[in-house]
Amino acid sequence: MSTEENKALARRELEEIFAAEGNLEAAEDIYAPNYISHQPAGDEDLRGGEAIKQFAAGMREAFPTWRSP
Repeated sequence: MSTEENKALARRELEEIFAAEGNLEAAEDIYAPNYISHQPAGDEDLRGGEAIKQFAAGMREAFPTWRSP
């Protein structure tokens, strides 16, 4: 994947998954099924798209007006 493709994917992650009006289902397209996120503040790692969707939903609840830059 090129640098520009990586940048576009990172933007898509923020705009579609974490932004208040985004699309949580995009996590299935963006993250590999075996993806693992090591969260410094959590007790457990996030594993796969479903865990990311749950995490993002919590972030949206905490920051309901967040917009992607």
